[in-house]
Amino acid sequence: MPIPEEIKRMRPKGLFKATEVRLISGHYYVYEVSSKWDEKKHRPQKTTGKCIGKILPEEGFIPNRNYVGTYHKAQLESHVRHYGAVEMFRQLGADIGEALKASFPDMYRQIEVYAILRLVFSSTGKSMKYDYEHSWLCDVYPDIGTCDSSVMKLLGRLSMRMDDMEDFMRRFCGDGRKLVFDGTSILCSTSDSYVTKGYNSRAQRHDQYRLLYVFDRTSKAPVFYRVLPGRIVDRSAFVETLRRCRCRDAIVIAHKGFYSKANVSYLMKEKLRFILPLQDNTTMIPKSFDSQEGDGRFDGRFTYKGRNIWYKVFPTGDNGNRIFIYQDDFRKAEYNSLFTERQEKAYGEVPLTDKDILSNNRRGLFAFVSNLDEDAKEVYLDYKERWEVENCFDYMKNSVAKKPLHAHDNGSIDAQCFINHVALMYFYRLLRTMDKSGLKEEYSAEEIIKRGNNIYKISQYIGHKQLTEMTAEDEQIFTRLGVVL
Repeated sequence: MPIPEEIKRMRPKGLFKATEVRLISGHYYVYEVSSKWDEKKHRPQKTTGKCIGKILPEEGFIPNRNYVGTYHKAQLESHVRHYGAVEMFRQLGADIGEALKASFPDMYRQIEVYAILRLVFSSTGKSMKYDYEHSWLCDVYPDIGTCDSSVMKLLGRLSMRMDDMEDFMRRFCGDGRKLVFDGTSILCSTSDSYVTKGYNSRAQRHDQYRLLYVFDRTSKAPVFYRVLPGRIVDRSAFVETLRRCRCRDAIVIAHKGFYSKANVSYLMKEKLRFILPLQDNTTMIPKSFDSQEGDGRFDGRFTYKGRNIWYKVFPTGDNGNRIFIYQDDFRKAEYNSLFTERQEKAYGEVPLTDKDILSNNRRGLFAFVSNLDEDAKEVYLDYKERWEVENCFDYMKNSVAKKPLHAHDNGSIDAQCFINHVALMYFYRLLRTMDKSGLKEEYSAEEIIKRGNNIYKISQYIGHKQLTEMTAEDEQIFTRLGVVL
């Protein structure tokens, strides 16, 4: 028979160990419980301790004779824990927690705890226990193992659940979305196979692994990623990433470097709409256009953020694809300045020519291949809004995962990236809520997290928890976010 909710609410909290209520011979008894790692089953195993008392519906919890001293001592203990930021993310990301529970019914609580601690405190394996014990999560989930060895064991178990990780991510990849694809390099010194010599966006060669990310423009949040060896270029992993996220009826917008004939063929076969940028030196721009000079070679122009954007559209192939060519006057002026600066620094060496940067007719020019049935301005705006995924990488490296959890092998890299991804999803939920409430113009997400971290809950004795004072400004911020503290 299940324990009634009103009886569960009478269970003592804030003690030195977690507790649970059991119904025995018509009476409700309270037992201490703990969690111990089972080496054979490779999962935590609940261990039942001693009985500490009973619950009478009309009187509440009554400690037994041998426990009454410990109980009263616990009543006098005072715990001060960080509350505001932790509770804010739990409320704003309630659906994220539910999705974790559906994909990881046996470990969703640990993943949620680790992800929020990563986000709020930049916790590492060594600091996780301290941060957990000083946060409200310790009251919400009092039986989570957070010492360094527990974190490593959890990462080890999680690394073997790649199918479940992808199942969780696919829950946020809806149909009819605009999906932005881009990759970034993560420097790492471990010697396992993910970490290989590769080039980053600045053409610098380092020991690294790659993250290929999918960003949903509709929900304005990261939804899917893959971990790649450092030497792999994003273009070669593009199709497999599309297959794994199982997107349908989507508009795929990729960063420069994703175009290839094979990728275009796959997109067309799957009947996906796409915008793929071409390299600056692409040969797909017709020679008849390239040989002309001046703005008269374009079909027309529009403005974007106060800048002139010239455009030209050409059909390509027999499948309805088109090449969209744009010239940004501001960008062209920058290229001209770059050429002059490099020419001045030559100091009598072999003179630079126009082709050492780009031909004069190609400066400020960029082109996309697309099958969208939209005008040139709409295609341009669709692509330009991809900058959100670049911000995503900045947030991930500077706000979410400032320090690595563990990166000793491929498994720990896989698991660490997933924890960081969940943390990033919580972070973007805050950003989206700030945007909707108008707070994004007034505060940064980091500032709101900091303000929330300075709101504490004090447990002065069992059953009594007191929220510390808030300023009127802080109270207004959380009210506008829809967070109840």
